[in-house]
Amino acid sequence: MHAFIKAGIIGAVAIGAVAVGTAPASAATTPAPARLAGSFIATNGSAFVPIVGGDANALAAGAPTSYAAAKSAATRVSIPDVGTSGPVVVGDRCVTGVPLLLTLGACDVDAPAQTFRTTQNDDGSFALHQHRVTTGTDALLSVLQSRGVLAPSGYAGAPQAIVPATFAPSTTPVPGGETVQPPKQAEAQLVNPRAVHYGTDVVLSGKANAGATVTASIGGKVVAATTIPDGKGIVVFGLPIPVTAGDTQVLVTVTTVDGATTSATVAL
Repeated sequence: MHAFIKAGIIGAVAIGAVAVGTAPASAATTPAPARLAGSFIATNGSAFVPIVGGDANALAAGAPTSYAAAKSAATRVSIPDVGTSGPVVVGDRCVTGVPLLLTLGACDVDAPAQTFRTTQNDDGSFALHQHRVTTGTDALLSVLQSRGVLAPSGYAGAPQAIVPATFAPSTTPVPGGETVQPPKQAEAQLVNPRAVHYGTDVVLSGKANAGATVTASIGGKVVAATTIPDGKGIVVFGLPIPVTAGDTQVLVTVTTVDGATTSATVAL
C-alpha cells in the first residue's frame, strides 16, 4: 500500500500525586458517536477507484486510476469513526446495503441495512462492514466494475479498502439523526512530579503525555521547558532547571498537543 495510506484544572498537588488536567472547551456533547469525513476512494493496493455518488438509486464508481485522479473525482462522504457503527452518508442520502448492491436513499438512522461499522486494517486503510442479519455473516462495502456492492472479505477483483488519507473528524450531523459528538480530547496528565538533586544540579522528573510540552516556572517566570517526544500514553520526562538560593518551589505545567493543561507545585 502506498505511503500516504500510513496515515490527544489547573491544581496544585503534593509530591507523588497525579494531576489530571482540563481538556479545552469543546462543542456540546450528545450520545451520537464521532464521525469522519473525506474523499470516498477504494483501493486494492495498486489501483484507486473514486466512488462518485451515482444516480438517484445506486452507489457508483469510476474507473481504476491514480490516487491523484481518484481524489479529484471522488465524492465527499461521512462514515462512522473507527470502532463505531452508523450510516455512510453521501450528500443528503445514506448508503443502504441490499443483496449484492449498495443503493442510495433517505437516511433512517435506525435501519440495520444502513448501519456500517468502520474498522482499520493493519496498513492503516479503513474497511466498512455490514452485518447481514438474515445470514449472520459480515459483508464489506466493495467496488465491482462501476457499482458499489456488498461482498465477502477478500472478494476477488473488488477493492474493499477505503483510503484514509483525506479523512478528518467531522461534526456534520447525519440527515435525520442527532448532532455528532466530536472526538474526546485526552486530558493532560502529570504523574509523580518531583525535584531530584544531583549536587548543585536539579532535575525535574515525572511522567506526562507523550508529545506534551513541560514547563517549569519559579516566581512566576518560566525558567526551563522541554517537549516530550511523540509516542503513545504517559511517558517519563526529565527537565534540568536553574535554582538559586531562596527558591523553595517550582510550578510544573504540562500542555498537550491538543491544548489541554495541568499543573503541580513541587518543593525544591
